[in-house]
Amino acid sequence: MALAMVGEALISASVEVVLKRIASREFRDFFSSKKLNVAVLDELKTKLLALNAVLNDAEEKQISNLTVKEWLDELKDVVLDAEDLLDEIITYALRCKVEGESKRFTNRVRSLLSSCFKRIYSSMNFKLETISQRLEHFVRQKDILGLQSVTRRVTCKTVTDSLVESVVVAREDDKETLLNMLLCDNNDGDAKSNVTKVITILGMGGLGKTTLAQSIYNDSEVQKHFDLTAWVWVSDDFDVLKITKKIVESFSLKDCHITNLDVLRVELKNCLRDKKFLLVLDDLWNEKYNDWHHLIAPFSSGKRGSKIIVTTRQQKVAHVTHTLPIYELKPLTDENCWRILARHAFGDEGYDKYPSLEEIGRKIARKCNGLPLAAKTLGGLLRSNDDAGKWNRILNSNLWAHDDVLPALQISYFHLPAHLKRCFAYCSIFPKQYLLDRKELILLWMAEGFLQQIDGEQAMESAGDDCFNELLSRSLIQKDQDIAEGKFRMHDLIYDLARLVSGRISCCFEGRKKGQIPKTVRHLSFLRERFDVVKKFEGLYELRCLRTFLPQLGYPFKECYLTKTVSHDWLLKQRYLRTLSLSKYKNITKLPHSIGNLLHLRYLDLSYTSIENLPEATFMLYNLQTLILSNCEFLIELPPHIGNLINLRHLDASDTKLPEMPAQVCRLQDLRTLTVFIVGRQLRVRDLRKFPYLQGKLSILNLQNVVNPVDALQADLKSKYEIEELMLEWGSDPHDPQIGKDVLNNLQPSTNLKKLNIKCYGGTSFPNWIGDSSFSNITVIGISDCNHCLSLPPFGQLPSLKELVIKRMKMVKTVGYEFYCSDAGSPSFQPFPSLESLNLPSLPRMILSANCLQELTITNIPSLIFFPADGLPTSLRSLDIWNCRKLEFLSHDTWHKFTSLEQLRIWNSCYSLTSFSLGCFPALQELNIRFIPNLEVITTQAGGEAPILVDFIVTDCKKLRSLPDEIDLPALEHLDLSGLPELASLSPGCFPSHLRSLFVDVGILSSISEEQLGLLFQRFTSLSHLLVKGLGDEDLINTLLKEQLLPTTLEILFLHNVDGLKLLEGKGFQNLTSLQQLHMYNCRSFECLPEDQLPSSLAILCIRECPLLEARYRSQNGRYWSKIAHIPAIQINEKVII
Repeated sequence: MALAMVGEALISASVEVVLKRIASREFRDFFSSKKLNVAVLDELKTKLLALNAVLNDAEEKQISNLTVKEWLDELKDVVLDAEDLLDEIITYALRCKVEGESKRFTNRVRSLLSSCFKRIYSSMNFKLETISQRLEHFVRQKDILGLQSVTRRVTCKTVTDSLVESVVVAREDDKETLLNMLLCDNNDGDAKSNVTKVITILGMGGLGKTTLAQSIYNDSEVQKHFDLTAWVWVSDDFDVLKITKKIVESFSLKDCHITNLDVLRVELKNCLRDKKFLLVLDDLWNEKYNDWHHLIAPFSSGKRGSKIIVTTRQQKVAHVTHTLPIYELKPLTDENCWRILARHAFGDEGYDKYPSLEEIGRKIARKCNGLPLAAKTLGGLLRSNDDAGKWNRILNSNLWAHDDVLPALQISYFHLPAHLKRCFAYCSIFPKQYLLDRKELILLWMAEGFLQQIDGEQAMESAGDDCFNELLSRSLIQKDQDIAEGKFRMHDLIYDLARLVSGRISCCFEGRKKGQIPKTVRHLSFLRERFDVVKKFEGLYELRCLRTFLPQLGYPFKECYLTKTVSHDWLLKQRYLRTLSLSKYKNITKLPHSIGNLLHLRYLDLSYTSIENLPEATFMLYNLQTLILSNCEFLIELPPHIGNLINLRHLDASDTKLPEMPAQVCRLQDLRTLTVFIVGRQLRVRDLRKFPYLQGKLSILNLQNVVNPVDALQADLKSKYEIEELMLEWGSDPHDPQIGKDVLNNLQPSTNLKKLNIKCYGGTSFPNWIGDSSFSNITVIGISDCNHCLSLPPFGQLPSLKELVIKRMKMVKTVGYEFYCSDAGSPSFQPFPSLESLNLPSLPRMILSANCLQELTITNIPSLIFFPADGLPTSLRSLDIWNCRKLEFLSHDTWHKFTSLEQLRIWNSCYSLTSFSLGCFPALQELNIRFIPNLEVITTQAGGEAPILVDFIVTDCKKLRSLPDEIDLPALEHLDLSGLPELASLSPGCFPSHLRSLFVDVGILSSISEEQLGLLFQRFTSLSHLLVKGLGDEDLINTLLKEQLLPTTLEILFLHNVDGLKLLEGKGFQNLTSLQQLHMYNCRSFECLPEDQLPSSLAILCIRECPLLEARYRSQNGRYWSKIAHIPAIQINEKVII
């Protein structure tokens, strides 16, 4: 009875793919035409059918029978090998078809194809016979193992909506108790005590600890009660450095690049000083007392009443961490489990109409053992299913007897259809707690072939959406509440299940664990670093059946480098690759011609690389479905025969410098994504009608080439309902402004549009559809360089508009009422109800009264002299003023009103500003002042304190002569004082001891005596970044090195524009035991580095515009290269050697 409704086995989906291809008439005809042995195909089919009949039985028995598990794992490898082989045959058939239809193949390509075909045909029978023999072994073994033939099917009812938890079901009393503990400061003991109180929530996995903690954390009363809040997921990898870094980032809401623990601890202490904070440490496993107290030591600087919430499954962890009574979360009652299960199974409909299901459901709820995750997951499994038989089969499943993985989760997995099992298991390729991107994941599923066999009439992307929604409705994927739309996560227990069921097929690779990777792994991902060197991939070079090579976001910057041993050698030997990403590797400048040998490739991501063009062989990748070229800034052309990529569905070439697109793009009429369409000699705008399925983002460029506005109407944008982002750009002013307006009018999109950007439009006014209130979904609008427009559209009546950017509108002199609403007879109308971010060429009074406005950027307004009489909205969090030279800065009397202002940047503006007082903006975290020629003095108010200023940057202010002798900047991390020639002297008191980075002219340091300078640098206990510009006594640099005055915490040293020195004192470098990076820029007199005295910790050496150093180390075969060859990554100008 228990086996009656177990879903199809994971490998069944691959077996079905192979069987379907063997049965295909087109496939068999091609096979026969090449004089290949069709009888081998029939043998293969017979054996696969025999094995497929017992796979469901094997998948369940593997849980308790290791021999069956080994049999099943080995069988998976053979079936996947068969799938690869048949896919290869189909690809060659496709090549023959395309070659026969195309008249534009070069002799070189024809020769390459011919030799490939001969090789594949000569070995085809042998390979198929080998696989058939391998399968024979499994056919014999199935009887020995006692595997039975059971026919089962699971219907999949797609649920297009997703149930998102808005309340914590059945935990109301727990929440109230914990809120009382959290918000009550009376339990904090002695008023003078700074011991942070810890509330530990204890309970087994799946009890809802995290859900309950999230509900408390997001409670409005909690957010009001604490000055700072942070949430950090810890898990079983307890690394004090990593966790402290996460805590700093969560509190500051900014990336943190500090890698020295001592520096981090000081950073955290400064961040929390005199603040009442709440920190949640979710899923803590480490039970070592010393580790815990080492982690929480910096929290003593917080204000009385600060709290830490810890969630853990471990009793010992609870005893180590708690200061307040441990709150042990109990299992739910059977009644509450039923409430949760019913809520997910029946939704808003309720269960009153299904008394028989209620009876069964209550019995299932009792088996959940009080675990809300189990009840939620089973409710998702039963959602929209009123078949009492299915409910009974789940109730009676023998999987309840196993406890290595939560039984309810196992049951949910085993009841998935085979294709959903593959989609679910594939998610294990990502790291735990990874943010899953819905669109990306569907494209990856598609590339792996998981979506093809679902419904022949349904688009693969639509099928992928259904699969995703199905996993979402079953709570196997959960929406991330705190991140932007389209991002999702897996619960830890569910992720563990995905890792378990994927077995040795998938691997999220970490360098230190590379020895554990089986040779038969198919899907490989890893965290990208800035320099991915050869050593990182040792142990992987024996892999031969890889399908997925997927670097993940690890290093925070976009410029990374990958050893060519991987990109141009090993990867090109992976003949079965279906998914290949080289994204963000800046040293990828071209692809070798052998890329054409990757016959199975479906997904190719080259975004943010330095490629200029794609090799001719690229258009032989007939299986390619997704090609991502976005942000390839050097890309100048696409292959002329791109039309041969007959399976291409997604082409992203956004933010490139393509001058035009080949005409053959129009052959790709199945495209769903075409981010760029360039109107020119090859393409006319009306050709867009040939792409009926476009969705997502579309940029139409060079619209000045549209001569007849009727062409724009024929593009039929209004019918493309799935376009969400639209950019319309004219490369130059059209000859006739009226044609420009007619073109824009005829390019009206669907009202489903969410983002609109218009550039270089040449009309004098905008069409009526722009700003029309029917576009109720628009959240972002950008208008720029429309130099003939006399007025702006009525953007104020767009109800969902959150971000508005208007730049360089030369003819817009004033902003009238028409900007807010097209109906002048509605005086009570409130414009811009949702606006949060504003970037305008003028300051219209009405829009500045929007009390939700948080960001304001004022750029390039030479005529602007005063702010509006009513001032700026005090809700601002960020104010940027750029190139407004005549503008008078805000009246000093109003500064204190800006209680939310966190960022203030003034560049080449406010020339009348002669003095500035620190500490006047109470919430200011970043002050950035550049190119203000008349600024003479920076002062402090009484006390001289700017309590939370983190970044203090003053550069290129030629008249600045005075800074305060003493400044209390307890939170300061980054100080930049450069380009200040009149600043003759500076007190050491201007340099807080806890600085993390210091950028400064040598001349400023020279004003401090050597003795004071020594004391100053000894005070820097946290300094990790030092940039010294050579404007002054450059011998001081060698003095600092020779006397070993630089702090040992230093990780990155920059030397800029140091022309007066030929050599560096090497002795001081030996003392810099933490130094990881040395950057030298425009140091034209330097002859050589202290080659024998560079610290062993040095991992990166960058040399730019240093001609003598370049000459010394340019050649890897040169005399001096061996002196620096031990450094893992070396960059000389644009050349990177790793």
